[in-house]
Amino acid sequence: MLLECNSQTIQCSIYYIEGEPHYLICFGDNLQYQVVSVQSPFDASVELHKIITPNKKTAVSGIHLFGLQLECIDRNCKSRLRELKPNEESSKTTQIKRTKGLAKKEQIHFEDSIKDFYNPKDRVVLKALNFTVENKEYHVSFGKDDDVKKKQKLHSMTYVQDVKNIPRDAYRHFAAIESTLLQEYAISQTRQEINTYIEKLISINFIDLNSAIIQEDPSEEPDIINPTIIEQVVNATGKEAYRSIKKILEYIVLSYVNEGKLDPEIPVIHLRISGDGRNVGRKVKYVMITVALLDDSMNLFKSDYHYTIVLFPGIENYLTLKVATTALI
Repeated sequence: MLLECNSQTIQCSIYYIEGEPHYLICFGDNLQYQVVSVQSPFDASVELHKIITPNKKTAVSGIHLFGLQLECIDRNCKSRLRELKPNEESSKTTQIKRTKGLAKKEQIHFEDSIKDFYNPKDRVVLKALNFTVENKEYHVSFGKDDDVKKKQKLHSMTYVQDVKNIPRDAYRHFAAIESTLLQEYAISQTRQEINTYIEKLISINFIDLNSAIIQEDPSEEPDIINPTIIEQVVNATGKEAYRSIKKILEYIVLSYVNEGKLDPEIPVIHLRISGDGRNVGRKVKYVMITVALLDDSMNLFKSDYHYTIVLFPGIENYLTLKVATTALI
């Protein structure tokens, strides 16, 4: 583009090196001189005016100098297909936006194609879309989430993780491999909600025993190795935790009645109270006292049906048991 600037003829052009724009201005009687900028059109204009008008601090707008304000250029820029960044170089927000955009287009295409393959009376629903980008998996679910089913699934996964002693780190690795698995943080949050709910129904109380803690033999194998439980137990050293048998029965009796293990017409419940020592990590010895229903003879020897009512540090002897069980009387 040829222009006149301060009674001088100049030629402005833009060329690209490895995709980066370079703003070139040629000037002089035969356009034999030139300035170039890789920063911006304005920077090129400033460099030009430093030479042709060294005593002035003004400069012509770089946008107008290169004609970038022209509508034809604007239309041409909009008509050109913009090359997208590789997925791995894009931000997390951009990746999510692309995934949702692709999923929306596929959903529209799917719904438009149903009539070509199915009867209008058939209820065809697109549930999910799975695809990979550079070996990175994406899973998109369609439709509204069923909060009830989602909560039930979270409760089931929490139950399996606890009963089968699946460590949190191990589950995180599984979830990273299989994208359809629930995220571990959601299961952990559900566990906290359940614990909070149960603590309101069956509160845990504490008594300071002031008893000597017997350190276990380092060669002994611990019965409990869950790091979260170990930390809680060590922090509670010297205290007894207990729960009300009455509160526990209020919570579980209805299910036993519904299962036919208790007769509501018989106002007597037979209980078995037992205890045993437990090695928590390799820190301290603990004594656990539990209660079970003798009426449920089929499950009497299953640990899931023994409900903890007392937990305290120490060993099994008459003096500590007497103090520890005071709260039960």
